[in-house]
Amino acid sequence: MAIKRMIMNKKGEGRIQATMLLFVYIFVVFFGSMFLGLAIFFFAQVDAALDQDIDVGQVNLREINADTFGAMTDSFLRTADTIGLFIVLGMIGGVMLVAFFFGNDQKIWIPIDFIIILFAFITSVYLSQVYDLLINSTAFLDVYINNIPQTSRFMLNLPLIVSIVGAILMVLTYSGLRKDQQKEVELFGR
Repeated sequence: MAIKRMIMNKKGEGRIQATMLLFVYIFVVFFGSMFLGLAIFFFAQVDAALDQDIDVGQVNLREINADTFGAMTDSFLRTADTIGLFIVLGMIGGVMLVAFFFGNDQKIWIPIDFIIILFAFITSVYLSQVYDLLINSTAFLDVYINNIPQTSRFMLNLPLIVSIVGAILMVLTYSGLRKDQQKEVELFGR
């Protein structure tokens, strides 16, 4: 309900275009994958620092690390790419659902949608290049390429994905359920 109030005004008309959510998608995917890679890097660094054969009292630090933080780090490293894919694909699905259910039937917005998609494409090219520069640095290359390869592939192909998702969003925005169709569906369901 909060999403509907955010997108629709009191008359039931859209306040923002669904294609504007492309920018939200771009930045969430970019910062989500950046955070995921940095988290993997720092977890691996802390795990390597704790994985030393040192006796502290009657406790071996390597054994305790293997049982506690090491186990958590191993499971995080194994599932990190899946987490990244859920972020990417979840955002695509969410944006498409919003476009379908809160679409716009005023065709005057179509040229504006093309302009929005063009700016989203330009932004995605820029962020994809920034991501490429980041993963090509010596410290992060291993993390982003070996631990989250599918998420990195999405980020490096972000301009193509944004173009395709933008085109699908336009189709969904202007072909989704409208207020009069929703009333018909509600009457049919009773």
